[in-house]
Amino acid sequence: MQNEKQQTSPSIMAHRWIDLYYLLYSVRRVSSKKDYCNSVGLCPQNFGAIEHGRQSVSMAVLCNTINKYGVRPDWLFLGEGNPF
Repeated sequence: MQNEKQQTSPSIMAHRWIDLYYLLYSVRRVSSKKDYCNSVGLCPQNFGAIEHGRQSVSMAVLCNTINKYGVRPDWLFLGEGNPF
């Protein structure tokens, strides 16, 4: 059973952020990882580091993602409900 601290850990939020990229890519809201990263203020070279757990997603990038793509914060931060 996961507790709330585990649900909001940086690695789980990073996983959701990566999952969101693949969702947005599948519906053609972003054209590439580079496009996704640039749109939320992340250096595209850092995508792989986040995807492989070597780097966390900053709060600024998470907030930019929420604002740019209309992502529900409760989904991104807590995993509750749907992304949109």
